[in-house]
Amino acid sequence: MVGRQKGREEKTLHADRPNQSTLAPGLYLVGTPIGNLDDITIRALRVLKEADVIACEDTRHTQKLLNHYGIATRTTSYHEHNEMTRAPELAVELEQGARIALVSDAGMPGISDPGFRLISLAIRHHVPVVPIPGASAFLAALIASGLATDSFRFSGFLPAKRGRRRQLLESIPVSYTHLSQSRRRKRCSAATTWPPSMVMPNCSPCTC
Repeated sequence: MVGRQKGREEKTLHADRPNQSTLAPGLYLVGTPIGNLDDITIRALRVLKEADVIACEDTRHTQKLLNHYGIATRTTSYHEHNEMTRAPELAVELEQGARIALVSDAGMPGISDPGFRLISLAIRHHVPVVPIPGASAFLAALIASGLATDSFRFSGFLPAKRGRRRQLLESIPVSYTHLSQSRRRKRCSAATTWPPSMVMPNCSPCTC
């Protein structure tokens, strides 16, 4: 009986050691919270903890999440201004067997955020790409809107110019969801909802 208990304790200790990682080499696309730090999966936390490096849209922003959960993994910047050069550098590390977690500031990386180039390079070089599902702003907004969800369109951020924005909205025939920066939300909401029969005669809009 004592021997069995000792064996269980040893297994627990080994499981807690950070160098005893079971994470396979590859690129992990990790969903992060979109506002509430509790909105993250246990699997995502494990990947962030066991990865060799976390590629972040904003290292300062991601560090707040890591500090909250006591994760000490090294971070590196990966954003729209450096991804042309950083993506090839990370791809080389992936080919050498690295375990890289890619995150955006909020939600799933690659959705209206940097990530496409690195993901494409990883696939081209036959590196495993593993999505770790998590929170998504546009899906959260859509399911809470009461709109039909059997068919919908997501278009990321709307064009900044009013004419192009209106032209896009008038062409959409289904339930529609898009992203909006906080400083532009009032203007975009006015363009998509008042009155919807005039601006978007064939569709129901949802702003997130």
